Amino acid sequence: FKPWAVCCPTCVQEVQRVVALCSEFRIPVVPRGAGTGLEGGALPVRGGVVVDVMNLRHFDLQSDDLVLTCGPGLFKLEVNKML
Repeated sequence: FKPWAVCCPTCVQEVQRVVALCSEFRIPVVPRGAGTGLEGGALPVRGGVVVDVMNLRHFDLQSDDLVLTCGPGLFKLEVNKML
């Protein structure tokens, strides 16, 4: 399956703009992370735009309540090493 386009946003605002534009023109959006899943969930079976989120690698750990927020571009192993 081939997408019509691929974008590699570097911030959440870029993802929001791409999704809003695709929504306006009814273009399918397929988010793609590391591609390590076995389910084929990142396949653009209806064409559309693949949004590669590997550049979204933020990491924030609130030490007072142990709440972790991280971007989808981080692998679990990387997150575990940072903890």
